[in-house]
Parts: sequence; structure tokens; C-alpha cells
Amino acid sequence: MQVDKELFAPVMFYVREVARILRLNRVEIDRSSLAACVQKIRAFYSEYPSASSTPGVFYIPPAEIENTRAIAEDVCSLAEKIATLSDEDFAKHFRPHVSQEHDATAKARPKDVAQVCRNGHLVLGSLQRFPQFRKSFCEDCGARTIDACPSCEWPIAGIGENAWMSGTGRYQPPKYCGECGNSFPWTETALAAATEFTDDLEMLNAEEKAALKATLEDLTIDSARTPLAASRFKRFMGKIGPVAGAVLQKIVETIATEAAKKSMGL
Repeated sequence: MQVDKELFAPVMFYVREVARILRLNRVEIDRSSLAACVQKIRAFYSEYPSASSTPGVFYIPPAEIENTRAIAEDVCSLAEKIATLSDEDFAKHFRPHVSQEHDATAKARPKDVAQVCRNGHLVLGSLQRFPQFRKSFCEDCGARTIDACPSCEWPIAGIGENAWMSGTGRYQPPKYCGECGNSFPWTETALAAATEFTDDLEMLNAEEKAALKATLEDLTIDSARTPLAASRFKRFMGKIGPVAGAVLQKIVETIATEAAKKSMGL
């Protein structure tokens, strides 16, 4: 799977999705998502050529293909077994307790904590200053709201009293947790939507779809790969046409960094 990151991008995404699901709070688990990931992984390998017929310009050693296929099957089998566990067994084996206690040397938690829905809509800028306005569900889309990272439970930094003086513009919920580094649900949702949309693009072959999907995550972070990802994304937008390109671009805009947007001319 590590020999060529772009070629195996579809598998990498859904394996990460299985891991993300297992980190959710018990009440937020949608076990059908596990089944959906398993279906996607198995669909990829059912259409993937055998080890004796490596496709396209990439050369992937046959042993690596079979090894990756075996790992993917192990992941699928494990996900299926986990999905059949009772809530009690699941909580016992897969929901380790996250301590809420912090010693005196621990860094201070945000003074203002934001409430954001799982689709990324800001519900409340500061739970501390306006607790009477907190909501369990988003009024825009009906999704459940959260005020902490689902992975490590670190609070989401909100909007302070003097935020207007910073000159940073409208508040944007963070894409990744600053404490554990995992992506927030809205980032995962947008990446999943962009990935699924890419799968439906009939004008791209399998190799091109994998290459396009490999650029998506790079657009959500500022790194040395961001300009390259933006350049590739623009090239693919020209190939898939204005209608499909506009849809995919709209999805990506919600999670792309400002630097990535600038490189793409957005």
C-alpha cells in the first residue's frame, strides 16, 4: 500500500474511515458506516487486476499487491466482526476511557469553546458566554452538534470577546484537532463526498480517479505538497468539464486552506 500512495488512495481513505469510526463516541457510532467502508474496499479489489497484470504506467511488485489485498481483507473481516458486537461488548473492548483530569502543568483549555455541527456549521461561538443558546442539533442541517474533538475530547476553540480586533475575518471551524491532529467530522465528510463524487466521474479512468483523490487531503493542509496538489486539481477540473468541476470545486472549497484556494485561483 505504501509503494504508490496515489494508486492505492481509495483503499487508504476507507481504511482511515474505519479507524475514524472506531474513535467516535459510542452514541455517535453509525455501524452501517463500517459496512459501507467494507463494501468500498472489497469493490476496489474485486475490480483490481491480479498480481500478474499490473495496469498502466505504474509497476507495483506482485508480492506487494497480494500483501495489500490480504491486509485489506483482514481490515474488512475485523470491521464486520466489530459491527456485530453488542453495545456492551463494543464499549468494553473499543471505547477506552479518556481521562478528564489534567495536572497543574497541563496547558489551559480554550477560554471560549465553540459548538459546531458535524457538517461544519457554526452553532455557537462561545458556550461560556452564551450557554442559554446551546443546541443539540444544527438548525441548518439537523446534524448533531459537538464542542470537543471526538477523538481526544479537547474543546474546540471558539470566538473570544475581542475576536473582531484580530482582522482574520469570519470564524471558520478548524479542519484538524490541534491537540491530537485528527480531522474533525466536517473535514471527513467533505473528503468522503469529494471521493465519492470522483468515483462517479465517467470521463476519468481508474488511474486518474486515484490520482485526483490523492490530491484532496493535501488541499486541506498547508505543506510542501499543497501547491502541487492545487496544480493537479486545476488540471483535473479542466478535464472533467465546467459542470462536474463546479460541483467538486464547491465541495473542496469548504475544507481547502487559504493557500490552496489562492493557488487554485479561488
